[in-house]
Amino acid sequence: MITSDDFINVTEGKETITLKGSTKNVEDGETVNVVVGTETFAARITDGRFSVEASGQILAQNRRVSATLATGKAETSREYEVDPNLSVAIDITQIGQSFSTDLAKTSRISGAVEFDGIYALGQNSRMIRAVNMVIGDKTYTAGFDGKAKSFYVDIPNIELAELNGQTVQINFLNRKTQEELPYTTISENDPINLFEVVYDLTQMLMVAIQ
Repeated sequence: MITSDDFINVTEGKETITLKGSTKNVEDGETVNVVVGTETFAARITDGRFSVEASGQILAQNRRVSATLATGKAETSREYEVDPNLSVAIDITQIGQSFSTDLAKTSRISGAVEFDGIYALGQNSRMIRAVNMVIGDKTYTAGFDGKAKSFYVDIPNIELAELNGQTVQINFLNRKTQEELPYTTISENDPINLFEVVYDLTQMLMVAIQ
């Protein structure tokens, strides 16, 4: 018997569980080998009964227990259910040769676009499909929220450190023609450097389409 109902719940999955069984026409003192997955537990038969202890973790990783007399005269097996919340988690650690979940964290650079004059009229803001942020020789493309008139891009910290001191330029992709619009002014002393962008996130980038 595997638990009272042949079902291992979350609490039992974290405990040690006693597996019990009985035999007929078998002498006391004989050995029974109980197998769970790759683990084998040996027990002595007393008064036609035997028991072994197995961790709930091992049982949760399997769905079947088998028992065999050491003499090979008899064997049996029993299946049981496991709470889905005890299912083994899958952790993707590598894809190909250049991807790893151990990559450094990212820093977010965000900005808001300010339309003035005739460009503030109508649906001009909704005609922008994407934003290209060019830092040095690298280009990062981010989607544009036409309603909020804002955008952001997440850059890995390791990569960001290598770009420190580079100039930053921004241009837009037209939703209708998908052509690039001219680069725009993003600070009073355009272009600003990366240090100003990363470490002054409280001041949003104000972009005016020329």
